[in-house]
Amino acid sequence: NVYFLIVVYSWALYHESHPISRPFWSFFTAKTSQKVLSRKTEYSIKKKAMRYINEHFDDADLNLTKLAEYMNLSTSYLSRSFKNNVGVGFVEYLTRLRMEKAVEYIKGRSDLSMQEISMLVGFENYNHFSKTFKRVMGCSPSGFR
Repeated sequence: NVYFLIVVYSWALYHESHPISRPFWSFFTAKTSQKVLSRKTEYSIKKKAMRYINEHFDDADLNLTKLAEYMNLSTSYLSRSFKNNVGVGFVEYLTRLRMEKAVEYIKGRSDLSMQEISMLVGFENYNHFSKTFKRVMGCSPSGFR
């Protein structure tokens, strides 16, 4: 299959002006430009999504549906595209980001209570924050301090 394409490509390259090669070139350039556009589109989606998440991680109501609405994409397409391009799903990315921000607050702001930190990183319920922190970081938030 690949060998056949190489032979056809070589022949068409050699006989560029031949009428038979014109449909091949049309097909080849269309497929190539589609792939390039697809990669650019995927990169653009990834970049826009990650920027939005990084700016709104502290919103307790942030979810995939809200992000998809902001980006004018279906949730299923965004979910698939995000995972394919970032390497992890939306929820896992958001959770990791929130935990990283919580660690920054814990280390840098001793004046804040754990409840305040949980609110600052997008958790309305401290118990949920504490359980998530322990699952992701391996110890409790207060044990981390």
